[in-house]
Amino acid sequence: MDHKIFVTLQGGVADVCEDTVPRGVVVEVLDFDNLEADPLEEISCWSPDLRQYWQKNHVDWGRCGINCPCKSVR
Repeated sequence: MDHKIFVTLQGGVADVCEDTVPRGVVVEVLDFDNLEADPLEEISCWSPDLRQYWQKNHVDWGRCGINCPCKSVR
């Protein structure tokens, strides 16, 4: 089983020090700034696991509205 860490980012820069990530763990960044700027392009870069994580949780984060990318991306 893969182990993943999802880092969310808004209004800044994510910098993950790879030396601190345990071997076998994949780190993926959910960048809300890029998502807002170009949702379809940003989502197309995500792994299926990150897409599923976002799809499952974004409503609870208060990020689902009329123009939400979830309306066009499945």
